[in-house]
Amino acid sequence: MSLRIGLIAGSLDRGGAERQLIHWVTILREEGHRPLIYTFSESGACQAEVEALGVEIRYVGRGKSQRIKNLLKFSREDNLDLIQAVHLYTSSYSGLIGKLLRIPSIGSFRSNVHFELENAPLSWTILRLPDYFIINSRDGLDTLRTEKNISTDKTFFLPNATNLDVPACQFSNDVPVVLFLGRIVQEKRIDRFFSIMKKVYERIPELEFKIEIVGNGSHYDFAREQEKHSGLPDGIVAFRGEVSDVSTCYEAADVCVLSSDLEGTPNTVLESFAYGLPVVTTDVSGFSSYLPDSVAMIHNQEDEDGMAASIVELLEDREKRMLLGRAGREWVNKNHSVDRVKQSLLEIYNSILNT
Repeated sequence: MSLRIGLIAGSLDRGGAERQLIHWVTILREEGHRPLIYTFSESGACQAEVEALGVEIRYVGRGKSQRIKNLLKFSREDNLDLIQAVHLYTSSYSGLIGKLLRIPSIGSFRSNVHFELENAPLSWTILRLPDYFIINSRDGLDTLRTEKNISTDKTFFLPNATNLDVPACQFSNDVPVVLFLGRIVQEKRIDRFFSIMKKVYERIPELEFKIEIVGNGSHYDFAREQEKHSGLPDGIVAFRGEVSDVSTCYEAADVCVLSSDLEGTPNTVLESFAYGLPVVTTDVSGFSSYLPDSVAMIHNQEDEDGMAASIVELLEDREKRMLLGRAGREWVNKNHSVDRVKQSLLEIYNSILNT
């Protein structure tokens, strides 16, 4: 049976949620279903990519009342079987439209449950209106079930998908490159990243290395100020801004560093694994509970010295970089392939629609 599935996206920018949206609609199209995207933004960096997949995009307007009116109108016209949020803040809309049309609705968590709810307007409606929830981290799944008392048959773990058809890093740089890639926002803790990199430099001032900052966001200017006052030598840091094709960034790097306080399952880490790029990361998303030590170097959020020591170890040892990179590549191939996510996504829809 061909399903008509409405996906409510707050934006079509180049964030992690949007990258997963592209995987979802690709899967649905390949399986003969009809995904439709209802968006709060008139345009976005991913819009052309979505349209190239043959997926219809409908802009639902600004303001709550206009969005509800248009979502209701479009959902009726499209005769949806199911409606699903892409971002947390679209979950209330998904739940409301589902109830008005008497179709199943899915809310979505993309990061830390507590953080997202604390920063979402009318957060009580997010937990009450949708019939079901999908979440991309096992830590978050446990929070929804044990702390928010949402039953296990209403909550589903959906891992992030990662494109695995990419070349492995060769680590051929004469000067090794440390990569920070992602949205530059508060929870990514760019200040912590620069503090760690200053410690790296102090440990090995004789070893030349470079730092690439790839991404944009609300804390971009703050990041530039942090770099100015970091004590790192002039010319060592390069800000690349938002890059449409990040593959070249991964291929040219030697180590990827994640300094976040909060994440769901970060795409940057999974994509680094896919390229065989070694990762030094804070213990977000419960990494230490399911990532083997052979796959990534994981540290408590406050352990800046430990993270600096791990980065130094990798910068000084190309063989170590290659070994860790290979292990990450094998792990992500097993756990986050598009085929794995396809199976999970279709099982979720089947479970919901046959309840």
